[in-house]
Amino acid sequence: PTQLFLSPLPLLLRSALLLSLLSSSTGCTWVVAQWRDEQEIGRESTVQEREQRQWRASELSWQAQPEPQLQLQLQMAQTTATRAVLQIRRESHPTWQASATGLLMILGWIGIGLGLDALTGQLGDSEELGAFTAIGVVIASLDAIAAIGLFESETLREDIPQGEWVPRPPRETKAYSNAAVTVSAPQHPWRWQGQTQAKGQLLIPLQHIPQDVLNRDPLILELQSANHPPLQVQLKNQQLFALRKAFPERFEMIPARLSWQIRFQDQDGDQRLMGEETGTFEVQVHNHGPGRAYGLQLQLQAPPDYLRWASEPLEIGGLEAGASTSVSVPIKALAHTPAGQATLTLSLQELNGFEPRPLRIELTTTPFQAPALQLQEYQLQDKSGDGRIEPLEMVTATLRIVNRGPGAAEQVEVRLDLPAHVFAAAESPTRFELGRLGPGETRDLHTLWYTNNRAQGTLEIPVMITEKLGRYGSRTPVQMALSAPPGQTLLRIQPQPQVLPSPPAESLGIDVEMRVPRTQNRSDGVAVLIGNRDYRHAPSVDFAVRDLEVMRLYLTQVLGYKPENILAYPNATKADLDLLFGTRETPAGKLADWLKADQPVFVYYSGHGAPDSSGGTYLVPVDADPAYLGQTGYPLQSLYNNLSRLPYTDLTLVIDACFSGQSPRGALLPQRSPLLLEARYPTSPLPRAVVLQSSGPRELSTWYADKRHSLFTYFVLKGLQGAADSNQDKVLTAQELSRYLQEQVPYLARRLHGQNQQPQAQGDLTRVLVRY
Repeated sequence: PTQLFLSPLPLLLRSALLLSLLSSSTGCTWVVAQWRDEQEIGRESTVQEREQRQWRASELSWQAQPEPQLQLQLQMAQTTATRAVLQIRRESHPTWQASATGLLMILGWIGIGLGLDALTGQLGDSEELGAFTAIGVVIASLDAIAAIGLFESETLREDIPQGEWVPRPPRETKAYSNAAVTVSAPQHPWRWQGQTQAKGQLLIPLQHIPQDVLNRDPLILELQSANHPPLQVQLKNQQLFALRKAFPERFEMIPARLSWQIRFQDQDGDQRLMGEETGTFEVQVHNHGPGRAYGLQLQLQAPPDYLRWASEPLEIGGLEAGASTSVSVPIKALAHTPAGQATLTLSLQELNGFEPRPLRIELTTTPFQAPALQLQEYQLQDKSGDGRIEPLEMVTATLRIVNRGPGAAEQVEVRLDLPAHVFAAAESPTRFELGRLGPGETRDLHTLWYTNNRAQGTLEIPVMITEKLGRYGSRTPVQMALSAPPGQTLLRIQPQPQVLPSPPAESLGIDVEMRVPRTQNRSDGVAVLIGNRDYRHAPSVDFAVRDLEVMRLYLTQVLGYKPENILAYPNATKADLDLLFGTRETPAGKLADWLKADQPVFVYYSGHGAPDSSGGTYLVPVDADPAYLGQTGYPLQSLYNNLSRLPYTDLTLVIDACFSGQSPRGALLPQRSPLLLEARYPTSPLPRAVVLQSSGPRELSTWYADKRHSLFTYFVLKGLQGAADSNQDKVLTAQELSRYLQEQVPYLARRLHGQNQQPQAQGDLTRVLVRY
């Protein structure tokens, strides 16, 4: 601009160029301003509040003077609600009005400056800018800037609500006074209108409440007031009972008639409570009367000091007419419990006095008998079988745990603390949960371990045995000598002299237990193993539980079943069999729930079987009464029927039980002649199944005492071990196993016991059982 003002051009041309320059500058300013017009500059948020009121009822009571009436305390609560509001601030920038105003100011001041210079004679041929023109340009620029700034100063705000109104806790409450309230009962035509008093009290005379409303249980009143939603008030059981007690003439008393039964169950099932043992009273209460029972309480009166019961009465609550309820109450015997009879008195209290008579219970108690858990013996077997344990060589360890004390141990657990350089094999446990271990009872555990190249000399592997009380376990090291000569890896631990001895257990040197092959077979099927040894009303089956445990080992190592898919039930009761296989009325049991479609099933049973007088065949649970097999036994026909319903691909059923009514320890039914009993096996075959039974209908299933197994189960295991593979092709079929059993079992049954025992085999005998 300076060069333009000082140029020798004529005054008019210079003025036109100057105006063009200023217009271009102002136009650029206007374009930039329009581009920034809608740009967001900032945010801010606020919180709005509003007040609201709600009403409520409290302090429900009644009074007798001047007349019987209910009293409600009504209150008004003043609350607030909040809502967050987001505000967005936007700036308004110059538009064409601002640019035009600035341009007009520039032109006006320049024109004024040029006119003044002309009047004063300063606009001749001179090359210099006139003084008034220069002043006009400066003033015009300042005024233009001011005009543009004026249009930019305007600010707009837009409110955008965020979220709903959120109520907050009441800030204050006051009595709901001098208000009209309508009282009614749900689903009833009765209505009563009243006025609250100065302190918000609403008095409802009982004479205005219909009799059928007062006799409702629970009693619910509905309150309505202007500009407020309905409000319900309910009298609780205790309040309703107290109200009826205060005004009996206003209520119809309907009595309850209660009866109760009590069943006692202890942990070991012998119906005696031993020191440190917990029992349970199962109490069932039934209301036979037309009226409701209120506030039922169960209480034990003055128990002996060596028994522990709930210190406070057990609240059962109300019981409707015709309804029943059950409750379990634990009772614990302390360590100093004596031998004898404990007399207990159980009472059931009802608020209106309609309770049954107290029950007097005589409970047999026995002193606490301590278990003594020990590692009786162990055996180590190296993989090569040469008796020399080398580094990196797999060692099979068999540990025998025994309870040498006179008392049973609960929650028995065995843990191996492997030292440095000793490692457990894959899927081989170092922790075993044995559950209950009775007096003189033993349990064999199997595990695999190996050492690294740093192991030298003799290693000690501690075996920690614990039980529920934490006082009667033991810690015994297993000594493993590397490169030890044969015959020196077996150590017998002698019983401690201060502990009551139990009968010595058998040797661990049983071939079917020590040389169990490990195959590549894999199965996703489900197996059920039952070993019934300790019968309550029949002779025991000595080796049934042992048969179960070794069969479990063969299922996992030979047949490839997963340990978590094996349902093992030592000493199964009638309830256990019903749960596992289902009943005639409910054929789907636990096995059906565990089985996936198109998977194999393996079922093994070792225990008693028996016929009834009609020829029906039954599996005998440990709690069964052989004289009442129809009620307490499990029908073999039901087992066949329910198994046939399962969606298995193939089924293997092994039954090691005779159905002649006899056992190696005597007859199951001494009062009946076995000549009069004829067992009939189920005639309908199981589809896609292999069924192996230990004997014929009139034959006795014997034991193999030297091998500590049932004779039939021993040769089943021996056959699965590989002895039944007659052609040595590493494939064992059901036909080969059946032929092997028929060759071995009858001969040894005659030689050892002078008995006939012919195993039975049915089904698809061409099926492959094992691939070695």
